[in-house]
Amino acid sequence: MTRAAPALPLLGALSEGQQEMAREYIRTVLETNESVNLTAVKDFDDAMVKHVEDSLSLLPVLDRCSPAGPDGPASLLDVGSGAGLPAFVIAIARPQWSIVAMDTLRKRCDFMTATADKLGLQVSRVGEW
Repeated sequence: MTRAAPALPLLGALSEGQQEMAREYIRTVLETNESVNLTAVKDFDDAMVKHVEDSLSLLPVLDRCSPAGPDGPASLLDVGSGAGLPAFVIAIARPQWSIVAMDTLRKRCDFMTATADKLGLQVSRVGEW
């Protein structure tokens, strides 16, 4: 029995290009996860819900905190970003924002740097603390 693809209403609010970039990001996370432990989630559909939709659910609050609103510039620091969540999903949804992603493990920082380059994401900086 084939299960239906999950409903992704928050992803659906993004442009087609942003939606594809989010899907490519999750494919990259899951592919890398086979050799580097980034997430306990192994299934693509589950990752789209648990990682992408959950990250996008932060946007209403973040937009209200931004003096310029969702269309203006803003800065975001994601401490403990792990596989880049929620920083990368927010960077996809709000490309005009300046986003810094940090983690304690070099392997995760290396993954985030390589993935930002691969996807052309404007993550200002990836750092290890």
